[in-house]
Formats: sequence, C-alpha cells, structure tokens
Amino acid sequence: MNKVTAVIRPEKLDAVKAALVGAGASGVTVSQAHGAGRQAGPTLIYRGSHFSPYYLPKVTVEVVIPAELTDVVVEALAGAACTGKVGDGIILISPVERVIRIRTGERDHAALSATAIDPQPQAAGTVTRPAAGAADTGLFGPPPIPAT
Repeated sequence: MNKVTAVIRPEKLDAVKAALVGAGASGVTVSQAHGAGRQAGPTLIYRGSHFSPYYLPKVTVEVVIPAELTDVVVEALAGAACTGKVGDGIILISPVERVIRIRTGERDHAALSATAIDPQPQAAGTVTRPAAGAADTGLFGPPPIPAT
C-alpha cells in the first residue's frame, strides 16, 4: 500500500477529486495549506508599500491506495492538477505498512475498501469489535464493562 500526498492549487481540487474517483481511489483527505516552492507570489500593495507574500494558499490531498493502483492514481492526479504553470504543486509517494479501520477493526486492503457495507447499520455511538477468539484481537482487548 502507498500513501499519495499532493500539494495542489486550490482551484484544481474539484478536477483532482473527480480524477481520483475515476482512478479507483475510495477515500480522500483534503486540508488547506500554505506553502512556498518555486512559485513566486504576486506583488501586492499594502498601505503604499509593495510586497510579495512568501507563502501561497494550497490544498493538500492525501489518499492511501493499494500498491497496484499507485501509477494509475498518480497519473490521473497529475493530469487533473496540471496547468502547465509554475506552482502546479508536487506529488509525494510513501509506503504504508499497515491500515486499520478504527470502527470495525478491518485491516490493510479490507480497511481501504469502499465496497464493504455492514449488513446491519450500527446505532450512533456503538462500536463493532472483532468476535472473541478472532485471529487478531490484540488491538482492542476485552470489551468495556457497562456502567450500572
């Protein structure tokens, strides 16, 4: 599994989101960011003084995907984010050792799957834990004792 992190222009977010969904990425985290790279900020005038802001607004997009989808997702992301101008952004790819879905305890590829649907919806505030004696229950330990 790999984590693909892209720092892009804010106005390209919708195109990148559509490209990621089209490439098979099921979960995306988006954050606002400010950064400096090769792009120089515009020269602004404030109270008669000219200045160039060093940090420019950007958007950080993060997605964890199976290794076999990495090239497809990166190409789709790069194509959607590209304007051909300085300041289009950067894409970082890093390996991910493990993934655990907190609510269900699913691991690795099962935790990344958007197609896994619970047979019965959970009530708000309840937690589904692996059955006692399951192969890997070390993360959760024994269930809490209800208050009386």
